[in-house]
Amino acid sequence: MNRKAILVFVGVFILIGTVLLNTSQTWADAGDLTFVEFQKDGVNGVDGLDGARSLTVSPDGNHVYVAGYGEDAINVFSRNSTTGLLTFIEVHKDGIDGIDGLSETMAVTISPDGDHVYAVGFDDDALVVFSRNNTTGALTYVQKLEDGQNGVDGLYGAYSITLSPNGNHVYVGAFRDNSVAVFSRNSSTGELTYVEVHKDGVNGVDGIRGNQSLTVSPDGNHVYADGTFDHSVAVFSRNTSTGSLTYVEKQTKDVGGVDGLHYPHGVSLSPDGKHLYVAGTSDNSIAVFSRNSSTGALTYLEVHKDGVNGVDGIKQPFGLTVSPDGDHVYVAAATGDEIAVFSRDSSTGTLTYKELHKDGLNGVDGLNGAWAIKVSPDQKHVYIASRYDDAVAVFSVFNLTAPTAPTNVSATGGNAEATVSWTIPGSDGGAAITQYTVTSSPGNVTTTTTSTSTTVTGLTNGTAYTFAVTATNSVGTGSASVASNSVYAAAPLAFNIPDSSATLGTGIQGVIAGAVSGGSGSYTAQVDWGDGTTQAATVTNSNVVGKHTYSSVGTYTATFTVTDSTSQQVSDSIVFTVNSTNSTVSVPSVGVTGMGMIVFTILALSAWTIYRKKGLNNKV
Repeated sequence: MNRKAILVFVGVFILIGTVLLNTSQTWADAGDLTFVEFQKDGVNGVDGLDGARSLTVSPDGNHVYVAGYGEDAINVFSRNSTTGLLTFIEVHKDGIDGIDGLSETMAVTISPDGDHVYAVGFDDDALVVFSRNNTTGALTYVQKLEDGQNGVDGLYGAYSITLSPNGNHVYVGAFRDNSVAVFSRNSSTGELTYVEVHKDGVNGVDGIRGNQSLTVSPDGNHVYADGTFDHSVAVFSRNTSTGSLTYVEKQTKDVGGVDGLHYPHGVSLSPDGKHLYVAGTSDNSIAVFSRNSSTGALTYLEVHKDGVNGVDGIKQPFGLTVSPDGDHVYVAAATGDEIAVFSRDSSTGTLTYKELHKDGLNGVDGLNGAWAIKVSPDQKHVYIASRYDDAVAVFSVFNLTAPTAPTNVSATGGNAEATVSWTIPGSDGGAAITQYTVTSSPGNVTTTTTSTSTTVTGLTNGTAYTFAVTATNSVGTGSASVASNSVYAAAPLAFNIPDSSATLGTGIQGVIAGAVSGGSGSYTAQVDWGDGTTQAATVTNSNVVGKHTYSSVGTYTATFTVTDSTSQQVSDSIVFTVNSTNSTVSVPSVGVTGMGMIVFTILALSAWTIYRKKGLNNKV
């Protein structure tokens, strides 16, 4: 092969490999994302998204709220829970209609009851409260708390905000104050009251210098806050009654083997509270820690870095979140204009890289400066606030579901059992089917299997049954199939004639026909007399009654067939040697419940002649 041919071959091979690799990315897996749309500032009436830095989804999933840093604003969108599409409703801007405290709006969140929205203004050193209309999603300005006013402290450069799971307390991280401030909340009005502040370097507190994110554990017992300039994550225990905090410890980059905390910006706990995930902006990384639920203390587990071991899509991550089911971690990376998807092992907390979506590729838009990321409560959609695109991007989530119902279910009856078969469901829900369950009606007798047919035992003979089938995968059990055809459970029908042959001469001769046993319901019978004549026999009181005349001498095989209500059928034969013409075989009884007798009455012409002769002689 010449050199040119080799180059062509290699080129084709690479091309094929590229196509195969690209094709492999089209297969959807649980947690994978598909771009839906983006809402951009100044387009189609949307206003207030300049420098979008933070967002939150209402607990009912009906609305999305976005902080517009560049326009000192809070934007309100309604959400279509089916498609994920957003519709702009309104915007609230600092200095308009009496609103104050939103200058350089850095973060926004919503109370667990969905009644109030809270935001922080970085340049205003303020915390702002809105009440929320649960139907329309519209906001009404309620209150502003400002650093240095009325005893409030810890809001200088307010940057991050979160609420306790019970909604009783609000926590604010301040970038310039290097602090975490605590506020109690009136659940009726939403108004806040200052409680305390914890500052880096004061009373032993360490690791929160330049705080940019914080979160409360699902059990409400601990608070975790990052320290950008300390390259750390600090741990506080929380008094669930008062909301006050007590410093516990910090985890710092390059101390005790910890990696991935160079300028952290984003902390997120798994829903089960077992693991903490931290975005390291300068490390282009996600660090993973296990959490002691009693003490709150963290143990470093692993780090994932962009460009290492195939990981991509986390160039300067500024936001991350764990899916509501705890199965996935989603990361927003501002420098890469991208988002990355990781699957999560719920037992160990470790992550496995899955995919990325990048601004400008495959139709994706609205990710320039991807900064914050949230998953809707129903886990159907992911929303990203992008600082440089002044936009909110929307992705749908491929979620595993239970399988659809099996089809074409059919059944065949047997002795106290039935054999049932079916066709696999049209959809396995995205996860392998692990089990089929067959259920009888009546009786609810169940049998499980991994194949597409099985035998259901323990049925009652003489009873008619139908069967429904369900399929199960890792998500759960799907809906039941349409019921099968109706079949009877019945003992096998048995019938045999002990004598294999009989001779039909003069006189009456009895032949034991045998007994019918088993079966179910009523019976019918049919006789093929072997001379071209087939007759339906009459069944009376479980006896078969029939009669036939052979017109010619000869050898005939008569076949008796009995059928029960379940369509079971059994046959046996006897060979008749007919020595006289017009011999009549009378079958007065074939016992269906016990031994029967076929009685053959031979009315031979010769016998009739003898009888006539005797009668004439007597007359003479």
